[in-house]
Amino acid sequence: MMPEFSRLIAVDRVPPEGMTEHLSATPEERQALAKRFGLIAIHELSALLQLQPWRRGGIKITGKLNARVEQTCVVTLDRFQETLTEELTRYFAGQNAPGPTPAIRSVESLEEDEPDVISGGSIDLGEVVAESLGLAIDPYPRKPGAEFTSQFASDRSGPQSPFTALKALKRRTKGGNK
Repeated sequence: MMPEFSRLIAVDRVPPEGMTEHLSATPEERQALAKRFGLIAIHELSALLQLQPWRRGGIKITGKLNARVEQTCVVTLDRFQETLTEELTRYFAGQNAPGPTPAIRSVESLEEDEPDVISGGSIDLGEVVAESLGLAIDPYPRKPGAEFTSQFASDRSGPQSPFTALKALKRRTKGGNK
């Protein structure tokens, strides 16, 4: 499967002092990514990445992605746009990184992600950005100011029984059948 937003970079192209890459998705790539992530649209997607050599043939990628996405509010079902800015850090280990797998010394060490493995001598920077975008998107987006209110909510303040709404509904149903 070919990624929607692909920008391959050969690992051997990264100099010892590191390098900077600026990525920007085309309209076609943004449309394909919007479909992948279930969005109405992605109006902008760009990233500024710093690549640094890391541990014997590996690469550390840090940077920031910027996106403007259009989604549907889960409360009002209105369309709205949201600007996303996300810091990202990813590690890629060389294919033949020597040495044994480090032992687990504490539970905290399990919280860190394992580095990805460089395959074929290159890293797909576009897919790194796409994956980070996917994680930054709110799975239950709410339009700013949107609040869920029940039509059966009582005007009384304070704690209410979960059956209050049922009583109101029952009264409405009896009143409508007479």
